[in-house]
Amino acid sequence: MPQLPYSIELHDSDVSAIESPEGKGIVRFSHAYIHNEGKGWSQAAELRVGSAVIESNQATYPARVWDGNLNTKGGAYHNLLTLPIDADGDVELVIEFSSGAVARIKGSGVSLVFTGERAFIEDVT
Repeated sequence: MPQLPYSIELHDSDVSAIESPEGKGIVRFSHAYIHNEGKGWSQAAELRVGSAVIESNQATYPARVWDGNLNTKGGAYHNLLTLPIDADGDVELVIEFSSGAVARIKGSGVSLVFTGERAFIEDVT
């Protein structure tokens, strides 16, 4: 059986802040839900968008993610962000929160950096 890639599932992840220091857009995940082949982990992470414009940021943080999309020149991701994430070119990130609030960030280039220790959560196999 082929090894499936690790992914961050936006649904059920928690965002602690969305910030824009020095023209970057940073989505800070206090809990990024990572899964692979029926197992789930939690890890803090930052999704970084270069030359970012935050067009909408209605949420009150911390906030639970309900759904989301990341569009890159390499393709579109809906809810599942296949790791590693490191893309050049135009990007658009839309995050819908369980509260109904929406965050929208456009920019150039996107990357994901883990900032905390990974903790095992569940096995759903």
